[in-house]
Amino acid sequence: MDDLFGRALGLAAQGVRGFVCSLERVSHIHLQALGPLLKMQHQIEARGGRLVLADASPYLKQILDFGGVPRRVSVVRDKQQAMGKLLQPAARASESRSWQSVS
Repeated sequence: MDDLFGRALGLAAQGVRGFVCSLERVSHIHLQALGPLLKMQHQIEARGGRLVLADASPYLKQILDFGGVPRRVSVVRDKQQAMGKLLQPAARASESRSWQSVS
């Protein structure tokens, strides 16, 4: 998680504003990992960016729901839907080139 956090913040510092984090290869998330995930979201937002989680299994969705993650981070079905979420009107057209997939 620290590596992901560091990579995302480094990219945000370089001007990347949108992050898709695919959970397709994640089989379990410990509840203690949700705190750092939410901290990462907060740091990305503080730099003008957004994080979207995609490809979570039903089991992972239950963990994320239990931890209250969907109230603070968008959780969507797949990467295509995540990109659509990032490109919604809240994002400026000039920022659309700055989306990065982090997994």
